[in-house]
Amino acid sequence: MKYTLLLFFTGITHLAYNQSVSLVTQSEGKHINVIASNPEFCPVTVELELDLENMKSSKKGENIFVIPAQSKDVKVLEIHPIDPYKAYKFGYTYYSNYGNHFKVEHDDSFVYWLPFASKSSYPLHQGYHGKFSHQGVLALDFSMPIGSPVHAARGGTVVKVVEKHKKNCDSKSCASYNNFTYIVHKNGRTF
Repeated sequence: MKYTLLLFFTGITHLAYNQSVSLVTQSEGKHINVIASNPEFCPVTVELELDLENMKSSKKGENIFVIPAQSKDVKVLEIHPIDPYKAYKFGYTYYSNYGNHFKVEHDDSFVYWLPFASKSSYPLHQGYHGKFSHQGVLALDFSMPIGSPVHAARGGTVVKVVEKHKKNCDSKSCASYNNFTYIVHKNGRTF
């Protein structure tokens, strides 16, 4: 039996929702603190979208923050009323992704390893900008027997593994059944 190994080469194009990072607010007098906690084993970059009425942020337009690994109660910013005698309110939405997006270093000379032993070879099932699911994504799918060892593209820290799914199909709706491993590499990229 064979399965397809998905290997994504991601840049830092956008942030996605990451359930492990939490943001909470704490009132302190007339201002509100936004506090973050990150239980992950790597830093997490958070993008914060504020919806403010008669309020201003202490960061003046900065909306992307790095929350250190294994941290709790990190004050991200303060929100103050502009005119404390008028009504004010705020809301926020946040998105996050593994790694420190400010410290990503690209090295054109580094050659990434394939996801299997150096003397092995497996057929490429789908390449970059494929017809099935790789539109606009630099990703490679290899067909490998179940149980084949999977190797990292370069050294780093494994931060999340999902290997519980056994379903596969040729439909985009099956993407929610993908098994995967997230690695934050030494250069700051996440694969």
